Amino acid sequence: MVRDPDHWDGEPMPTSTVYRMWSLRTRVDRSRYEVLADQLARYWTAHGYPVGTFRNFVGANTDTFPTDERQISATSPDGVLLALEMDAPGVSLRASMDGVHFAGTEVYGMNPSQPGQRLDDYRHQLNVVPPITDDPYWSHR
Repeated sequence: MVRDPDHWDGEPMPTSTVYRMWSLRTRVDRSRYEVLADQLARYWTAHGYPVGTFRNFVGANTDTFPTDERQISATSPDGVLLALEMDAPGVSLRASMDGVHFAGTEVYGMNPSQPGQRLDDYRHQLNVVPPITDDPYWSHR
């Protein structure tokens, strides 16, 4: 959960973004990214989720490093944004919802991965866990 930035005058925003991210533990070869995205897009479409276009950011520069990311996203009927992100070191699936009424640690509790840090103080990007499993199809050309 990340609280939205304060207003220009310093007044705190009453909203936050709530999200969860999962890392795929199987290594996916770059040549399989579009296949994986297509399969997930067909699944989402079959379940009534509007699906965005496949986005390829290969060679783009983020001002700090060049990226090799590819992404596809969809929105669930109840407004949850789902995004499949494919980049080194691996593949992740993120679910997020914006505009959620802010409720800090009194609702969400303490962040077990950051002892002593409140969840509403979490400001840095989540990292994808590197894959550890090899698959005969997904991990190879």
